[in-house]
Amino acid sequence: MLPGRSYVVRQGDLRLATDGGGEGTVRVLDLDLGRDAKSIAHGLFAALREFDARGADVIFVEGVSDQDDIGAAVMNRLRKAASDIRA
Repeated sequence: MLPGRSYVVRQGDLRLATDGGGEGTVRVLDLDLGRDAKSIAHGLFAALREFDARGADVIFVEGVSDQDDIGAAVMNRLRKAASDIRA
C-alpha cells in the first residue's frame, strides 16, 4: 500500500485467445479495499478515480452487504457508477 492510499492495487497480465486464432494479453488490476464496509467506503472513490486515470475498460466488483448504513452507501455508489449490473 502506498502512503496515503487506503487500498492495494496488484497488476498482472491475462492471456486470451483472439478471434483470429492467435493470442493476446490484457492488463488486469486487482484492487483490495479491505474486508469491512468502513475500509471499503474509505478507499472507494479514490480507487474508482485511479482506475479511470489508468484507462480501465471494465471493472468487476464484488458487492458488500448493504444491511448497515456504510454498506448501503457503498453499494449505492457502485450502482450509480455501473453501466451494467449482473447478479
